[in-house]
Amino acid sequence: MSDRSVLFALLATFAFGLPATAANVDERPPHVLTSLRPAAADAFLKGKVEAALAAEMSLHGTDILVDVLDRVILLSGEVGSVDQRVTAGRLAASVSGVKKVMNEVFVLRQHATGTTLSAPGLRLNPL
Repeated sequence: MSDRSVLFALLATFAFGLPATAANVDERPPHVLTSLRPAAADAFLKGKVEAALAAEMSLHGTDILVDVLDRVILLSGEVGSVDQRVTAGRLAASVSGVKKVMNEVFVLRQHATGTTLSAPGLRLNPL
């Protein structure tokens, strides 16, 4: 048994409760591999999108959160201008491997009567 096989057998025993035998080391459970692949791809995309947003100078000081599910990016949080909201969506969409971007970022606007949060199709005013 190779070192890699031994390592996998030990990991399988502790992580998945599988018996660590030479017979099942090469027969990895298909449900485990298929459930890890999309999650790993999503985590990779999340990192790439967050890096792209962090590198954009016009977005410094904003509060943008990135979530990913099945290569669909959900942007949420708050920015100070419509331009920042559009830039965040454009950058996320430009990352290779992204299927779709849902831009739910709110634009904070200061008014004499208080702060207003706005996004396409949604407006919240303070009481």
